[in-house]
Amino acid sequence: MMAMRDRLVKAMGDEMTAWLRARPLTWRSGDVWAVHGGADPALPMDGQPPSALLWGHPQFMRKPRADGQWVVHGHTVVDTPQVADGRIAVDTGAFATGCLTAAAISADGVTFIQTMGRRA
Repeated sequence: MMAMRDRLVKAMGDEMTAWLRARPLTWRSGDVWAVHGGADPALPMDGQPPSALLWGHPQFMRKPRADGQWVVHGHTVVDTPQVADGRIAVDTGAFATGCLTAAAISADGVTFIQTMGRRA
């Protein structure tokens, strides 16, 4: 795995690697947070450890958020996009299914936009 990682870093080059490292771990608008992996449902969003934001948390998909915050996330592949318990799941496994999902979020709710991908 380390050799594969090293080949990827070399192929991307220093500029791309630096750009990726500079990306924020969260993006927020009101009570909606966009993250990669998930969050610890027991902690406030501004107190999350980076590991939970990047890779998720064991309780993230099991325990609802109780603070009124919504976490839009990928990393956990779902058959269909979901809105439940303070989570908005948009990872429909585009790498394998060809179906890429985005969420349009407004005061009126969430609308999902998807490609017409096909399963691999």
